[in-house]
Amino acid sequence: MNHPDRAKLLAYAAGRLPEAEAKGIETHLETCADCAGVVDTHLDEVVALGRALGPAPVPVEWEDRLMRQVPRPEPRKVTWPPALAKRSRVLLALEPLLALREWDARRDEGTRHYDTIALTLRAFDLIVESSGFGAEVNEETVIRELLPLLHQMDLAAGVPPDRGQHAAFATRLLSRLRNDEEARRPFRATYTDFDQGRPVIREVAFHLLEEQFIDDERFALRLSVEATNLFLSALDFEIEDAQAALEGVIQSQIERGRFEEAVQFARDARARSVQLQEKFDRLLRETRRDMRQVDWRTDMPRLLGEGLSHLQGRLRVEQEVIQTARERLEHLSPGSPEAQQVARIAALIDECFLRHTHLHHVLLGAREVFFTEQDRQAFAPRPRTHLPDLFREVLEPLLAAPRDRALAALEGEQGRPDLPSKAEAIRAALLPAQAPESLSLSDLTSWLLRPKRTLPATSSEASELVWEAALPDPLRYPPEVQASGEPYLQRGAARLSQVLCRAAQDAQPAPVLEYLGLRALQAFENDRPSLLRAEQTGTQFEAAGFYGHDLDLQWSAADPEAIP
Repeated sequence: MNHPDRAKLLAYAAGRLPEAEAKGIETHLETCADCAGVVDTHLDEVVALGRALGPAPVPVEWEDRLMRQVPRPEPRKVTWPPALAKRSRVLLALEPLLALREWDARRDEGTRHYDTIALTLRAFDLIVESSGFGAEVNEETVIRELLPLLHQMDLAAGVPPDRGQHAAFATRLLSRLRNDEEARRPFRATYTDFDQGRPVIREVAFHLLEEQFIDDERFALRLSVEATNLFLSALDFEIEDAQAALEGVIQSQIERGRFEEAVQFARDARARSVQLQEKFDRLLRETRRDMRQVDWRTDMPRLLGEGLSHLQGRLRVEQEVIQTARERLEHLSPGSPEAQQVARIAALIDECFLRHTHLHHVLLGAREVFFTEQDRQAFAPRPRTHLPDLFREVLEPLLAAPRDRALAALEGEQGRPDLPSKAEAIRAALLPAQAPESLSLSDLTSWLLRPKRTLPATSSEASELVWEAALPDPLRYPPEVQASGEPYLQRGAARLSQVLCRAAQDAQPAPVLEYLGLRALQAFENDRPSLLRAEQTGTQFEAAGFYGHDLDLQWSAADPEAIP
């Protein structure tokens, strides 16, 4: 066999031989252990040398080239619904009103108690009620309406009312709402909008209160669009009313072709449906937890009736909206932006329909929940304190509280003598519920059947009159019961435990056994002359369902006639 020289073998191990020559070496190594050992030893030495030297530094130019080859993730596309920009502008209209609150804190003590937010909303309400009906109000009318409110605020604060001060203050308030200090220029505020995914800082200029010339040299006060939106959005709509209004708007917008705005209103309608479901889910959760927290006499039946009526109306309107959307979809080009918007509206309203169908089923079964919980909770131990809602009454206040107050609440008042009042309220909510102490009839009977013991100094001794009146009780132990028990007491000297065992072995009923026990106790307790006497044996027994100190029962040999 011709062996390759060492240089050839090392070149093969380094991968420097041509492919044909390397094939020949590889075939030879399969049958030659000596040459294969040379190659393996060389490779082991190379590996050991590499480990000893450690990782080689990568040249900077290689690293840059490598990083350029790594694919970079595409930036996530930013979506910004146009409705959010509109709502931002409405919220910014609050800035002048919040400045009024700061003005309240800076004024002198004589006018600091005037709530300018409340007075402003009353002025807005008066202007909105009068606008467009030929009864527009001017500054004098608004001031005249605000005077009684200022008068009552003075009385509540204990300040002598001053009509002149009231008029001056109302004038100053209207002046601030018109921005008279800056020559009635519009208020200005900035907000962030997104244009093609990039944030853009925009400025909004707006008025709150304006004066408008009418006729005959008359000026009327009017609310700006921003102030009107702000005032109407601040109204406390019921969930049901808001959703009905939203669906009406959606139907109108689809018919008018305003699909983009209808999508936003459909999203709001879906949010209202979630709110409505959460409202009733919360009431039913409260019922299952403690039904006393829910008024099932008046409030809940009324809410269920209104809820079912509302849902029936919603299901009908939502079907109409979905049908209208489908009809419009048939006249739009497939895949066009308008078709996608209408499809989105239909999907959102369909989700509302499904959610309301489920809620309708839940409300129909709500009374069953009430009856089931009434049976289950009727005899359940009542906690002394209200069981806290762990999320709403415990976790949320803890998360919102400063760190030191939250820790103080968890450690308790002993660890923190200066426990803040808010933390104390949280700590009280964390206390476990305590079941009320209940009277056990079996424990009371056993206690009454026990032999007399030395009374504690703080206890009062039962009167003899009460004891004699209670034994024997003709209602509890009628003559036939007493007649059944007497033979066991007339068998000579015996222990109470033996008497009870014999009666039990004879299958005497429980009242007979109780009668025997009470007669033995009467003989032990009664210090009057009696034929039957009982003495303590110093031992205890447990037999026939009774336990306690055992007694020796003995009949006296004295003449029964001598016993009074």
